[in-house]
Amino acid sequence: MKKRYYSIALIAAMFAGINGCSDNDFADLYPDPSKTSTVSCEKLMTGVFYSALTYTKPVRYGIEYLNLTIYGMNSQTVGYANNGYTFRVGSAPDNRWKDFYKMVAQFRMLEETYDKLDDAGKADYEVFVLLAETFVYEQLQQMVDVFGDMPFSKAGTLAITGDAATSKPAYDKAEDLYTTMLDRLGAINTRLAALQTAGLSTIAQAYLPKQDYICNGNLAAWQRFTNSLRLRVALRAASNGSLTSKAQGVLKDIIENPGTNPVIENNAQNILIAADNDGFDPHLDEDGAHGIRDAYTADDGRNQTAPQSLLDKLTGDPRLSIMFKQKGGAYRGMAHTENEAAQDVDWRAGLYSVVDSATFGWNSKYPGILFTAAEVAFIKAEAFNNGWASGNAENAFKEAVAQSVEFYFYLNGLSDYRTPAVAPTSTEVSTLVNTLWSGTYTDAAEAIGTQKWIHFSLILQREAWAELRRTALPVLTFQDITGARAFNLPVDRFMYPESEYLYNKDNYPADASRNAVTENKRKLFWAKPTGWYQTIPQI
Repeated sequence: MKKRYYSIALIAAMFAGINGCSDNDFADLYPDPSKTSTVSCEKLMTGVFYSALTYTKPVRYGIEYLNLTIYGMNSQTVGYANNGYTFRVGSAPDNRWKDFYKMVAQFRMLEETYDKLDDAGKADYEVFVLLAETFVYEQLQQMVDVFGDMPFSKAGTLAITGDAATSKPAYDKAEDLYTTMLDRLGAINTRLAALQTAGLSTIAQAYLPKQDYICNGNLAAWQRFTNSLRLRVALRAASNGSLTSKAQGVLKDIIENPGTNPVIENNAQNILIAADNDGFDPHLDEDGAHGIRDAYTADDGRNQTAPQSLLDKLTGDPRLSIMFKQKGGAYRGMAHTENEAAQDVDWRAGLYSVVDSATFGWNSKYPGILFTAAEVAFIKAEAFNNGWASGNAENAFKEAVAQSVEFYFYLNGLSDYRTPAVAPTSTEVSTLVNTLWSGTYTDAAEAIGTQKWIHFSLILQREAWAELRRTALPVLTFQDITGARAFNLPVDRFMYPESEYLYNKDNYPADASRNAVTENKRKLFWAKPTGWYQTIPQI
């Protein structure tokens, strides 16, 4: 059995509470991760990673309550009932908020521990801070993309100050957080390059492979991850809002200078967190239940129903056979053109296709997916097509689709649930990408946006939803169910947790409404200013 190196501080961050009156709930949101007599940079880095386990590895909570029921339904990458309550957002965003700040508190303790070191100690442990910071930004962008303005620069200091009253964090503007991410990820890239050239200290070389369960101490992989993440951040801000010029400049710099800004170029370089079975199996819940399988089979199995919109766009695509199962010799999914009563009858009759169990729900080796080569290639294709960088959009698009096909068949091949499917030949893939580019879509923007949505559809639903809000591609249609108020149509963002208003009221954003009817529809700064979907009247 492999040893795991997690600090006691991690356990404190996850479970410790602080007694008090009104500040008790606040302390739960911004907890003290330092309930330990010994802390060290290398273990605190691992604690930062582990604090976000639910959102980086395929465990039930993240899949069922965010990917399938919120991100997936809002991006129409899963089937759903047209009942007017489809887009009601439950408690999952509140829990996501709390978990994020547990991670931030762990990171602040890492920073504090590092800052107290002498120069020699800082030279030994700098790499642990840099990798943790990159990971924090990967999580921060996800949070900003659903909440908007957030506490960050002043958050997570309770463990350091010991005073809840003075540690209530101010909110940073979403634009400022994006600027920080763009700038700091660039600086981290520079430092990681320098560390590879100079070589790590003996201490860092000894600890890093053991503590880094994401890239196993491979700094070249971390540098590619850092730059690829910076591309994701830049693309999100490149189309709309106040940061378009800066973001487009970052895209151009990274893409046109690959020597100093290496990115993920192929599927062998994907940033994945491998599943294992040595006591650290993310697929099993604490009670031993099969986490992924239970997520897909929840709600009597409706969570795994295919959406017709996605099936339509996969016609003739080799990925279709390993993404969904046929029913009655054909592919059929829930559609926006059906009413709930008819959907229920057909579902009970078993007429809808469902997510392929071997590739997904029953795949005991399904990894945590942080970043793939296909996403990088799609970013390049869009940048080329928009003139934000010099290059060939067609070639980048074809590379992206080919890498997506390869990756989906890789996931299917990991499974021991049944014999893996035979991957398409290079000739078949070439025929597919040529057809998609030249004859399927009205223009390059539609081709890139649609295929990126397909790539994200069953692996990174949150990214599918974010890109839809930014580009409105592909064009999706939803039923406008009358009388359903805030729950009849997709949302644009999450409301802040009620606890934020109660216990951090002085900093609560003045423009944030506590009414779901208005707050869920308030757009992010990078979002398309007009609607990102179409509607039809209730069927």
